Formats: sequence, structure tokens, C-alpha cells
Amino acid sequence: RYMAPELLEGVIAYTHDALYSVDMYALGLVMWEIVRHCDVYPITVYQAPYEEYITNNPGGPSFAAQIYDIVIVRRLRPTLIRQVKDKQHAMIIHELCSLIDSCWTADSDMRMKAQTLAFKVNQLI
Repeated sequence: RYMAPELLEGVIAYTHDALYSVDMYALGLVMWEIVRHCDVYPITVYQAPYEEYITNNPGGPSFAAQIYDIVIVRRLRPTLIRQVKDKQHAMIIHELCSLIDSCWTADSDMRMKAQTLAFKVNQLI
């Protein structure tokens, strides 16, 4: 569920930078979970990443096969709702969603670096 696309495809070079990028992808999914638990976010029911796309059909594709299809074939990510009714927090939620997008992009070379993410989050708070 938290594996970056390059891990799912088996095309990763196990270098420091590559593993660092994998961690940023996973961090994007964790941030998505955190944002969904904010009081101002319109969704209150817990949902794990990609749960909205997973089916539990007996005899159907395995969980791993479904994740591969969702992340690699269909290039989907968990849904982000950028609009919240609370105007005071709307800009922050919108910016956090943009940061999340930057963390889980399919191109590992384009993912946000941790230092940049920390700087941008500090600007929001």
C-alpha cells in the first residue's frame, strides 16, 4: 500500500537517493491520512490509502495485484478534497494537498525533497 511505483515495478536502483525518494512517496500517503483527520476536512470516516479503489471480491485479484493496477497501470492516487467550508483553514488544506501531490508523483526524480517539504510546512504554520 505504501510502496512507491518504482518498488512495485521492480525498477529501483537501491541507492541512497532512490530510497530517499521512496520514503517521500510513503510520506505523501501518511500526510494524506493526517489531512483527512483534520477537523475541518469534510471526510470523517477513516480510510487507508487506496481503499477507495480496492475490491474484496472472493476469487478476484489479490491485494498486491490491485495495488499494482491502481498505482502503475491506472496511475491513480488517493482522492484529495482541496475545498473545505472553513475559510480560515481552506488555504492551508489546499497548500497541504499540493505538497502531498509533490510527494507521491510517479516520477521519483520529481518528488519533493524532505528539506523543501519541511520549509514549506513551516511556512504554513
